[in-house]
Amino acid sequence: IKGATLNADNILTDKSSELEGYKIDKYKFDPDTDSITHVLEINPAGFSKAIGIEKVCEIFGVAIEDTYAFGDSANDIEMLSYVANGIAMGNAVQMLKDIADYVTTDVDKDGIANAFRHYGLI
Repeated sequence: IKGATLNADNILTDKSSELEGYKIDKYKFDPDTDSITHVLEINPAGFSKAIGIEKVCEIFGVAIEDTYAFGDSANDIEMLSYVANGIAMGNAVQMLKDIADYVTTDVDKDGIANAFRHYGLI
């Protein structure tokens, strides 16, 4: 909301009845210290990026061994943990790099293409 200062805890308290049935993750990210600060993600309960990948694989008959995912933030941890090849961008937060199967270069330094090359996909 432009011009507004929102406090995640106040939002969660004030709107708690409207948020029933939702999964709520609070992150704090500070780019100067590579730590998470003040990020609030609200998704329908039972849904995640990993669930989305699972459903796409199911629909198209893709084996989990053939899955790749790229991420740069804490909200990508579950997704990178789910796929066979979890790739953190070079500019990713450290906690994601720590669980990734491979860390590529920054997104603006051809990170996706470099990871494709690393895995022999191009």
